[in-house]
Amino acid sequence: MRALALALVFVPVVALAQPPKRAMPDYDGRADEAPSAWLWLPRVALSPLYLLSEYGVRRPLGAIVTNVERVQLPQPTFGPSFLGRVEWGVAPSLVLDHASASGARVSLGLILYADHLLADAHTLGLRVTYGTHGWIELDVDNRVHLDDHRLSLAVGFHARDDAVFGDARYGVARFGVALADRLTLPHGHLDAALELRNTQYTHVPELDHAHLQLVPSAGVSYDDVLHAALTVAAPIALTGDSADTLEVTSELGVVVDVYRRRRIGLRLHASVAAPLDDGPLLRASTSRLGGEQPMRGFEEGELVGESALVAIVEYRWPVWVWLDGQLFAELGNAFGRHFEGLDADQLRVSFGIGMRAPEDEPGTFELLLAAGTDTLGDGLGLTHVRVVFGTTSGF
Repeated sequence: MRALALALVFVPVVALAQPPKRAMPDYDGRADEAPSAWLWLPRVALSPLYLLSEYGVRRPLGAIVTNVERVQLPQPTFGPSFLGRVEWGVAPSLVLDHASASGARVSLGLILYADHLLADAHTLGLRVTYGTHGWIELDVDNRVHLDDHRLSLAVGFHARDDAVFGDARYGVARFGVALADRLTLPHGHLDAALELRNTQYTHVPELDHAHLQLVPSAGVSYDDVLHAALTVAAPIALTGDSADTLEVTSELGVVVDVYRRRRIGLRLHASVAAPLDDGPLLRASTSRLGGEQPMRGFEEGELVGESALVAIVEYRWPVWVWLDGQLFAELGNAFGRHFEGLDADQLRVSFGIGMRAPEDEPGTFELLLAAGTDTLGDGLGLTHVRVVFGTTSGF
């Protein structure tokens, strides 16, 4: 009882002696602003997505990361003393990409990286992937960061037996060596690259030989309230009978931050692939939609032509430090040369919901549930469903 009495006396005294908690610093330099009243309508409509991302993803991930940091796992290092301190990591990769038109593709692999390998600014990455339908990927990427420049020398081999070209299936094996430079700009970046690419097709009688190309390319992007991007590539045929080609891809739109990284974007995507001589246009050089390209409700290559046009509206919201939710709808299709056949009746709709890394942050995880429809002239019936779960490519 004496101990209890002493506790009742001294605990309030100790509590009163504690200094008051300091106010939360204004880290971003902006005072807190109350959200506008009109935001309550989308908040109520999107509340199921908020509850799922908040209590199904963000809080569990935050708890896991916090406890891992408390354990203070040792940072892996290796290498002789003359190499200095090398930080490395190994991560498994898993991709499940199920499209209703072709079934499931499952691939497993490993991603390895080593920072500060030969110099403080040097990073070496290795990705090895093996999957169903003859899916093989091997990528080696050397990167050097010099002030605002990122120089890279990459070697890659990709092979698969289930590539899509409209309604046809074929096999393709591609080996490439690419030298690239990325210059970081205040609100975007400038890219230049030169790739030597060898492509071999199977199950395509007219293209059953190897095609060696030299592919110079350049691109520029600007990301602020105004979003603009332009990429130009000009594959030059070194062997085979394929045509020299000019490939142009552009995007233009606006992105509005409605409240604390909750952004609504409207973009217009257009691409054109034009042969510069009388040779055939290689399938890899056509304007392709689906997969990681716009019209994500379709498998990569299901919508293909010599031109493509897509309007995209998208809502993104923060889920975690390196994870954003996304809700999107897309209207467009692939067309003939110089947008031949472009008509409202030929447009399709793609829509979906998912989570992935923010556009301005490195990340590899993606969760996607998307669907695609028939053309407007055929009634916009639901024809495709695509589910993606796992790690996307890259380091």
